[in-house]
Amino acid sequence: MTEPAIRVAVLFGGKSGEHDVSLASSRSVMAVLRDKGYMVVPVGVSRSGRWLTQGDPHALLSNPARAIRTRF
Repeated sequence: MTEPAIRVAVLFGGKSGEHDVSLASSRSVMAVLRDKGYMVVPVGVSRSGRWLTQGDPHALLSNPARAIRTRF
């Protein structure tokens, strides 16, 4: 029987001036984790502090037009 993949949450974004750097570095980290067989759960934090767990948090935080529509 195969063991289930270990689930790992990766938090990125946030109110800091390093918000964009966090988005970029988390993409790399998540890619490596997936390649190693982990189940990645992305958790984005908007510039206003809202936590995003549904859909694609990277897409929401990377696209300013989308961010306005979702009312961060």
